[in-house]
Amino acid sequence: MQISYETLKKLYTSLLTIVFVSSIVLIRPVLSYADFAAPSWWSGDQCDTTHYTSVNTGDTPALLTTWSGVQVCGYGPNQTPSWPDVAVTMPGASAADNEWECTELVKRFLYLAYGVVALSNTNGDQVVDHFSSTYSTTFKKINNQDGSNSTNHVWPKVGDVLSYSDVHTAIISNVNITDVTNGNATLTLVEQNASQSGTTTQQFVGWKIKGDIDDPTDAHSDTVTAWLTTKNFVKTFGTSSTNDYIYSLKKTSDGGSIALGSTNSNYWVAKLDAGGNVSWQKTYIAGTPESIIQTSDGNYLVGGYYYTGTRYIAVLIKLDSSGNVTWYNKYDNVSSSAKIHSVAEASSGDYVAAGSLLNSQEAWVFDVDKSSGNINWQKTLGNCSGFAAEAYSVLPVSDGTIVTGQTGCNPNGSRGWIFKINSTQGLAWQKILNTGSILYSVAQLTGGSFIANGTDFGTNGGWLVKFDGSGNISSERSLSIR
Repeated sequence: MQISYETLKKLYTSLLTIVFVSSIVLIRPVLSYADFAAPSWWSGDQCDTTHYTSVNTGDTPALLTTWSGVQVCGYGPNQTPSWPDVAVTMPGASAADNEWECTELVKRFLYLAYGVVALSNTNGDQVVDHFSSTYSTTFKKINNQDGSNSTNHVWPKVGDVLSYSDVHTAIISNVNITDVTNGNATLTLVEQNASQSGTTTQQFVGWKIKGDIDDPTDAHSDTVTAWLTTKNFVKTFGTSSTNDYIYSLKKTSDGGSIALGSTNSNYWVAKLDAGGNVSWQKTYIAGTPESIIQTSDGNYLVGGYYYTGTRYIAVLIKLDSSGNVTWYNKYDNVSSSAKIHSVAEASSGDYVAAGSLLNSQEAWVFDVDKSSGNINWQKTLGNCSGFAAEAYSVLPVSDGTIVTGQTGCNPNGSRGWIFKINSTQGLAWQKILNTGSILYSVAQLTGGSFIANGTDFGTNGGWLVKFDGSGNISSERSLSIR
């Protein structure tokens, strides 16, 4: 299988941040994600002969599927009479050996997801052992046969890598849990040299992965020996007397994280390595930090606000890679009181922020120059007497900006709100949803649709909304923990 660099970067899951009063606790995400540059040994995303030895046709055949829109390449059963094993040469000092195609795919994925250099002399059945021992601070090995005997059961998760006793390896791309109590699920795998389609499914039964590459539905076979998963960590920062909080945690391009919070009511930013250890930490102005991103230049942008005693002042702070202030802007001339809740980077390289103008009770979205923080354009919406409108999350897209929040344009109280600003800063569309609801964040899914999450006060639970690029709602779901 040969898949593009951009495609493999898309296999990721959300970060998890847990905040406790009086101390800060970080829990490692279930799957690390980083935006690494393509390694020197990366080459090609087409079905060609660059790294493949063909048997019959002179080129690498396309399999019967695409993954995230990219054609899956390589050999599978029924494509050649003898289904030969195909050697793939991975150039470079760190990976200059011939590998099975399935192992090449896994090595590229592990580099792009976690920044770990490909290991030479490692075939499919050795991937879990070699990577868990070489990168012991990042990965751990889960023995498949231990699952049914353990009192502390472990679910496989998206991004975990399997090793088989018959020299195969694969990546888990989806986990569909069917029985939480007894440990049953269906796993979807992305792989090579095992199926004509480039994907297959296997069953997780009684906390063990069943089936093999020749018969994935065989509930008695145990050819999966182990799987590779990320290590979790729990870290605390601050003391019981300083009232420390974390408001945002994002992955960084070096495999670590950037944390945004407050200590003693001051903005606090900490750079963490892959093990959760502090590389640097700094404090800044007093106030309420709300959002942080790593920018495409490897630096950071922080958004939030502070209170003067009479009004709120919105602020943006640009930091370099070491946490030093590059520029600091306060936006005290746009309203007598303003807040920033979310920041993002647009395709132009400039920055977009979203928040609220409290006096006019409007949602506020604006774009600033990346080198100075000066406003390029701004847009306000939702002026309704009696209830405030606020923008809580901003997401730049190819033809504009998606924003989620709440609007009070309803006599019965706040309502979840989604709107899109087009490329000329006009209102493309808006959707006003349930009474008594708020939408806090939004993300784009594979395929172009979007998902937003928030709170439904009618059920006192979480709320998920899926919608397309025109704002049409395809599904909604309330979630609660009892």
